[in-house]
Amino acid sequence: MKPKLPKTVIIGGRNWRVEYKKDKKDLDSNAYPGESLIKIRSDETDYTTESFLHEIAESIMVERGYRFSSHDVNNYRFVMNHQEFESFIIDLRLALKGVLK
Repeated sequence: MKPKLPKTVIIGGRNWRVEYKKDKKDLDSNAYPGESLIKIRSDETDYTTESFLHEIAESIMVERGYRFSSHDVNNYRFVMNHQEFESFIIDLRLALKGVLK
């Protein structure tokens, strides 16, 4: 059964559009003024769900300032204390409100 994933989520009080793409190119999350967009590969059910959760969680952490660049290309570090983690979980619950029942 294919999960019913939303076309929008709320992160940081803003609506983010979620695009599901069969192509692997340009998969990421962007938060430009006036546009908050998450692009997710949607070729396999399990991978689509994992990609959705990954991009939502990473977008929240970027918005909260928890993601930092590493010396390795495309290898980020996520740093937060327990109180910040609890705030992240609240944001994650709110973003997944339409998915979790």
